[in-house]
Amino acid sequence: MTCGDKRNGQESTGVEESQESTAAAETPPDTLEQVQAELPPLGPLYLSLAVVAMANTILASALPAVSSDLSGARDYTAIVTAYLLPKALATPVGGRLVDAWRPKRVVAGFSWLYILTTGLCGLVTSIDQLLLLRVFQGLTGGGLLASVYVMIDLMVPPRFQGRVQGRVSLVLGSSAAAAPLIGGLITEYLGWRWCFFLNLPPLIFSALALRSLPDLSPKGKLSVDWRGLISLVLVSSPLLLAATWGGVRYPWSSPQILSLLGLCAIGSLLFWWVERIPEEPLFDPEMAADPVIRWSFVACFCTGGAFLGSLLFLPQFMVTVVGVGPALAGLALVPYVVGSMVGSVYGGGRVEDTGRYRKALVVSNLGTIVVSLLLWWMVDSHLWLTPFFLLQFFLAFFLGWSQGIYGIAVQNATTVERQGMTGSGLEFVRILGSALGLSLVGSMFLLSLDETMPSKIKQWLEPLGIEVRLESFESPDKVKELQTELHRHLLQV
Repeated sequence: MTCGDKRNGQESTGVEESQESTAAAETPPDTLEQVQAELPPLGPLYLSLAVVAMANTILASALPAVSSDLSGARDYTAIVTAYLLPKALATPVGGRLVDAWRPKRVVAGFSWLYILTTGLCGLVTSIDQLLLLRVFQGLTGGGLLASVYVMIDLMVPPRFQGRVQGRVSLVLGSSAAAAPLIGGLITEYLGWRWCFFLNLPPLIFSALALRSLPDLSPKGKLSVDWRGLISLVLVSSPLLLAATWGGVRYPWSSPQILSLLGLCAIGSLLFWWVERIPEEPLFDPEMAADPVIRWSFVACFCTGGAFLGSLLFLPQFMVTVVGVGPALAGLALVPYVVGSMVGSVYGGGRVEDTGRYRKALVVSNLGTIVVSLLLWWMVDSHLWLTPFFLLQFFLAFFLGWSQGIYGIAVQNATTVERQGMTGSGLEFVRILGSALGLSLVGSMFLLSLDETMPSKIKQWLEPLGIEVRLESFESPDKVKELQTELHRHLLQV
């Protein structure tokens, strides 16, 4: 071939490449009809995600009524922590079950179990029954969430993954934002038990509609790190019980609390040892050597309780102190939930644009401290609600901002093969920190009732002949009874 032929060949090749790139650039985007034709019907899975995502926030505005009806303030936080920890423990198991068995059958099994436990939660007659059923609801809810996530990944073609994940985020975010108001309205007009009962129709519809989805084949064998999972239970369960009971049911130096803390220490050593053995551990201890991963885990553990504590005690404050009903208490949570969503999206997008997260962490954590101090300064019985809700929005915004940054930092600090492990580990640590922080806040709340409120109130009311007990402050209804009795005595005076 002559030089001219070579040159002509190169020119023709360049023309062909140019034509191909032009054709690719001019390829029209997928039309709505094409997307609907290629995407499987995901509506039943979206509906399951929405209902499970609402499980905690829909109950947040109903908790004052639940505790008043069943137990008082003693088990206020336990109603939530009994659900959170089992949910976190069941999540990795649900994902592995989908890998080993037919995904549709796994999702259907978890769906019907979740329906059963949710319905039974609405029929309880004591706080012990509710706590036990909340544990099983958390186990089935965690398995359902994980199996739905994996099934969506298996069913959706790669080029539609971004579109579908955006829809999943929209479903989860909108459900969590609307749930407090929905829960407040249900509690005020129907009763708190209907927060469980009204979940049943969409769950049953979703479980029945699963038959329209393709029956995918399993990808491999069942591989669950059972030793790591059991040792993790030995770490987390005694720790939560000690935080919940310490100083309230038993003194911190009592044999019961010391035994729980000792069992937690033994479980920690066991977990560290057994996770070095399996090929696919829940969490590889060697990853903690990376300072980014280590300190991100520590930070998420410490800040998780701050977010959940505000979410759950705000309705108690609004109902008991401000004197509003459950519906308005649920409405008060909407700025908080929306602020968290906005902060998380903003924080993640900001880091992706700039590639820097250290300065953003300083700003978000400093903002959390400043807003918390402002809220502490302004909260009293004569609250100006507009600036209070605005500050709640910014508190959740800064907390959500930092949480989104920690997730990105951890994913960038690990390999692609271990991103699933680090992501699930970070989520478990966040949930464990939330549950532990919530238990500690609940214990501090009860101790303040024990040591401060009765002694101060007695000085005012005992001369009037009004008997003051700790139980008088443990629920909104009992506080109203005390107010009625005080009003009657004042009229007599």
